[in-house]
Amino acid sequence: MHITTNRLILRYFDIFDVNDVYEYSKNPNVSQPACWISHPNLEYSKKIVEKFIIKKEIAIYHKMDKKVIGSIGVFEPVNPNLKGMEISYSLSELYWHKGIMQEALNYALPYIFKYYKTSSIYCCSLADNYKSIHTIEAMGFSYLFDYLYDYVPNSEAKIVKYYELKYENFYYFKNTFSIKSYKEFRSINNWVELSTIQYQQIKNTKIKIAIYNKNKLIGIARCISDFSYLFLICDVMVLKDYQGMGIGKKMLKHLIKYIKYNYKGYKKIYIMSLKGKEGFYEKLGFSKDICTGLTIESEDD
Repeated sequence: MHITTNRLILRYFDIFDVNDVYEYSKNPNVSQPACWISHPNLEYSKKIVEKFIIKKEIAIYHKMDKKVIGSIGVFEPVNPNLKGMEISYSLSELYWHKGIMQEALNYALPYIFKYYKTSSIYCCSLADNYKSIHTIEAMGFSYLFDYLYDYVPNSEAKIVKYYELKYENFYYFKNTFSIKSYKEFRSINNWVELSTIQYQQIKNTKIKIAIYNKNKLIGIARCISDFSYLFLICDVMVLKDYQGMGIGKKMLKHLIKYIKYNYKGYKKIYIMSLKGKEGFYEKLGFSKDICTGLTIESEDD
């Protein structure tokens, strides 16, 4: 496998990843919440990486820093009563609170559903690992039950919270969409037809987002920006059959996070809203108290 995201490459492990794995796995802040032993030396990490290679664990490679910073494991559920596949994950502490794991899972989960031909993916977390629980819930997993986990090294069994993500309830994002899809969404929403030149300019928009469910494109949005100070979100569109289900909210939350993580110098994020729809955007943190959007429409001569 080889999946490229904005900041990452997801691929299978290689024996040359040993140094990178040791660098983050020797940290008890990483190992203990994941219920495995902190790596004591490079030789131990080598043995672990060899197992990763055999089991086809997914390496999270940071493109800019040119190193592996985490992993995603896929295996049969620890709880024998569950049918499907289970995942676990770890991430270097240096990359916490940057949306890295959600970015990795957003692209890894569709692959796992397809490759393992499963309709359910499970994930568990220690009950007091609130950061991990936040990530799990943000990806759309639903709580199932508490479970006594007795595979904890050098410790007594601990309670973990089990979560499930069903294929039909999984929504994932891509940072692009075709101009053909854009035209179709405008037509479905009865928006004015644009000229060929206008469509070409829209095609060149750098910041785009598309949301999918069961491999079906169900919503899109784009953002116009100078890439340093101001960002204007516009053309937020969701298929009618999916409206009222929180899809637009999911999409915009993801887009806002994308801007915040990738454009550190941003100062303001604006959004274009139709009259009567302002309340929807206010729930996402936008305020109409700061400024009012006004427009001038062109007139045919």
